[in-house]
Amino acid sequence: MRLRTASTEALLRRFTSETTHPAYAAMLEVGRAQRTVFLDRWLRDRDLRRETESGLNVVENYNGVNDYIKFGKRGELASNRREEQELGMLCLHILQSALGLINTLMIQDTLALPEWENVLTDADRRGLTPLFHTNMTPYGEIPGARCRRGVGDTVGVEYVSRVPRPPLDGLIDDLYYLEGAPPYARLTLPPMPSALLILNLGAPFRIRAGTDIETAEYADGCVVTMPTRAFEFGYPPETRSVGVHVKPWGLAPFLPMPAAELCDRPVTVEQVWGRPAIAELRDRLATADGPHEMLTLLEEELMRRLCETAGLGLVRHTSSLIAATSGAVAIGGLSVAAGVSSTHLAQRFKELIGVTPKRLARTYRFAATVFAINPAGPIDWGDLAGGAGYFDQAHFGHEFRAFTGLTPTRYVEVRRRFLREHPGHVMDGWPLPAD
Repeated sequence: MRLRTASTEALLRRFTSETTHPAYAAMLEVGRAQRTVFLDRWLRDRDLRRETESGLNVVENYNGVNDYIKFGKRGELASNRREEQELGMLCLHILQSALGLINTLMIQDTLALPEWENVLTDADRRGLTPLFHTNMTPYGEIPGARCRRGVGDTVGVEYVSRVPRPPLDGLIDDLYYLEGAPPYARLTLPPMPSALLILNLGAPFRIRAGTDIETAEYADGCVVTMPTRAFEFGYPPETRSVGVHVKPWGLAPFLPMPAAELCDRPVTVEQVWGRPAIAELRDRLATADGPHEMLTLLEEELMRRLCETAGLGLVRHTSSLIAATSGAVAIGGLSVAAGVSSTHLAQRFKELIGVTPKRLARTYRFAATVFAINPAGPIDWGDLAGGAGYFDQAHFGHEFRAFTGLTPTRYVEVRRRFLREHPGHVMDGWPLPAD
């Protein structure tokens, strides 16, 4: 203590069994005095209060991102071993640092645009932070403005995607451009917590929305609200399209009908926005100068069609709570927290998303479980099912077949086939070969 080299933990460990020791009591009194002095300074010093609040905001953002990324089981370190705890924390820090880097680059790119040159004041810039996750989904990747061409694959596919500007970014995960030869003529898309809008610029493609439904052809494109069953997409030898990966609630402001009417019933874009408007938009997209201009045209069209939607705030907030827990949330408590009845909440969900809160939670849990599977290594299905919150392995297997039509082991076999035959393909990650 005299040399000031003893750590606080080392000192306190000496008094764990004798908290009445005079030295320990003296340190407690010194601590109280220091807190009192700091509180007095804080009350009379406005600059210190501002500094403290700004620091607390940073810490709260930091903790909020940690909670969102999560680690271990249910956001807690699952092991009592110090080495494993340190490894878990280091992995969490790497993930958060990666997210902070990506967000910093996105902020820099945005502020470099001419339209933002004189918009923000110095105070606004001081309030900027890279510790946000509204552009992130716990079941997928953070889309950035990038272009990939079939990395590691013998088949050339060009894929460009970017996040739209506000307020569309609260409704849409990303806008994308896709051109090239698909890896398989038919691909199965298991249901996920996302909707889809496609504007087709090439040969027609086909969709079969379930084994009991006939395959339909789509020439102009399609609108797919959040599905509850696996869809089968049939592609031509060469495909070309622009599209939108939409958050579960994100299609509602662009639809003239309740989302429940389209649940598991894909429709053409013409049926939603009208033939003349779609024909004119497709002509402009087809003559655009490259993928980035196409995405700008699509973004402008979405901004023009954006409209106020009753109940969207309620559904978006509740859906975000479900997403933050990967579906592991008490559904009954959501309506209580929102201050509405469970019937009213379910009705709003069906109108704007097409499914109930319980169904959305099931889909988020399934998606999080699938992304936790590493097909390249051994899989402990019991541990995976327990970590995802399923009652037992039988419950997990039943849910897996309901969502994909496959057993978990068969799913891994199909996923491994995709990885083996088309390593690094831009479409790898969710679609499965149906051939």
